[in-house]
This record gives sequence, C-alpha cells and structure tokens, in this order.
Amino acid sequence: MNILLTGSTAAHVSSAKNSRTTTFPGLINKALLSGQHNVTWVEPSVSMSREYLAEFDAVIVGVAPPTSTAAHRIYGSLSVISHAWDIGNLRLLVDAPEPRRIWAGLTAIQNKPEDLTKDFYSKRSEYRKVKDGIVFDRIFSGIQLLRNQKWPITYYPRLPWMSYDSVSNYIPMSSPENLVGLCFDRKLIESSSTIAPSVESPFWAADEINSRWTKQQENLVSLPVVSLKTSRREYSEEALKLLSNSIGCMASVYRNNDPWWTPAISQALHVGVPVVTDWLLSSILGDSWTVLPGSIEEMTQIERRNLSQEQAESYTSALHSWQDSVDLLTRTLTD
Repeated sequence: MNILLTGSTAAHVSSAKNSRTTTFPGLINKALLSGQHNVTWVEPSVSMSREYLAEFDAVIVGVAPPTSTAAHRIYGSLSVISHAWDIGNLRLLVDAPEPRRIWAGLTAIQNKPEDLTKDFYSKRSEYRKVKDGIVFDRIFSGIQLLRNQKWPITYYPRLPWMSYDSVSNYIPMSSPENLVGLCFDRKLIESSSTIAPSVESPFWAADEINSRWTKQQENLVSLPVVSLKTSRREYSEEALKLLSNSIGCMASVYRNNDPWWTPAISQALHVGVPVVTDWLLSSILGDSWTVLPGSIEEMTQIERRNLSQEQAESYTSALHSWQDSVDLLTRTLTD
C-alpha cells in the first residue's frame, strides 16, 4: 500500500529528530516499512491537493493542540486532514501525553477562529499562506471536523496498563471502536544492548522531571532525581547511558493519574534497571511492578538487576510481538 505519513510537530515529520530519539511516529514509520508498504514521510503543506492525497491508500496525520507552540506545522496538517477526511483515506495519530490539551485547543479555536492566525504564531510554517481566505477556510474546516465529527481510526501508543479511555475520556469525538493502541517496545527490550556496563550511580532518571507525579516521588526518595532529557535534542543514546548509570527510572503519570507511553520504560528495561510508575496501574503485571522507589533504594545492585529482569519478562509477555503489531497496523489501514 501507498501511505502518506505526516503531522503537526517535529516528532511527526522530522527525520533528523527521529534519527536521534525514539518517537511513536518514528516507530509507526518503521512498522510500515517492515510491512512492505511504500511510505512517503514528509512535512504537510497547504499546497497538497485533494488529487495528490487521493493517490494514497491511507493518509496518517499526527494531531496536536492547534494552540501549542510545538505545532509548528499545524496549518499544513489541518489542510491535509480536511482533504483526506473528504476522500475517506484519513487516519489520525495521537502521540503526546494529556490528549485533553488537543480537545481544549480545538474548542478554543472553534470559539475564536481568528486566534488560529494571530501574530503570536507568525513563525509557524506557511503562516503567510493561511492569510488567503480560501486556504484559511479549508484549515478551519479541519478544526471543525476534528471538533464536531466522529474521528476515523486513530492510533495511540499503549501500555499494558492503559486502555483506549486514556484518549476517549478526553477527546469525545474519538470512539473506542476506532482507537487502535500500538506498542513496539518488545523489540527493543529483547534486543542485545550495545551500552557498555557501567558503575551504578546514586540517582534516579525521570522521563518527565517537572510533572506533578515526579515531584511527589522526589519528595519520597533520598536520592536525587535527574531528567532523561539532558538536551533539547533528546538523544536516545544519551538516555540509554544515563539510565544504565542510574538505580532506576521514574515513568510519570499525568492528571487524574492517567498513564502515557514513554520510550524510557523500554530503554530502562533494555539496559537492566527497574522502572517505577503508579503501582496501582502497573500492578496488573505482577509483584515486580508494585515495588516502591524507597524499597528499590535499599536494594543491592544485583537485586535491582533481578527486579528489572522480572519486570522485563512480565512487560514483554503482555505485549504483541513486533510482527503482530505490524500486522495489526496493516489491517487497520483500510478497514
């Protein structure tokens, strides 16, 4: 099949970013290629015509809040959404934590359309082109479709302890039957580590250092908590090295204790350090996922390694294989 993959943020479209770090859209691209599909992975544009988009069997568009500063390519993605929705080959992708922000942004722009092109967003891609009335109308129709119509099949990154309601509870126009959760973590965890063994250091590594949950955990542990995002570019290699030197990884939950996928989980288990998250959620995988951070601090390095191995075994057993995930993705491209 011929697939167009695009979206609103750098994670959705930037080959440079995706070569440096693990992202859900990047994994979608690899899965599509593994499934022998022809993938056109490009930045969206308001110049993409209906005729051009109709040439694809499926058009996958990453969605972001239209009010977000990270949504640098939102105009092009909304234009593509408007066309592909009408064609009938549209698939959506939600990859960032707290999907409620998408709905809030859509609502804000629907109520005040002029804010879509206010001066604050003048650095966005194709900002000047949107000043054209015809282009603006098409882009705003994308907002209205997302805000008022039932969403087509939508991909989101899942964890063994999360379900579709992590999306549907916050985006009312998404529906359980059209939400497809995918997780490709098993392949990384089971692959051979290229990170050289290192001396364990007394600190925790956190995927979201500023989240409320992480701050709460920081107050409960004796060792310092450092961010996995050591630079704006978020190199996976740097994250793996940092994790391999830590005593464990803190995988944050968000508002209402909602979980969200992070590559930090598979990266930590890959290098042999344990993961802590909200144990009330992760406990469905067994006792190894209920150990509290304070207890992990009291363990020896060998005990922590053994705990990580137990976690990895229960985590991977709850996931589809790489090929099964690729097959699921393929089946939903034309359903």
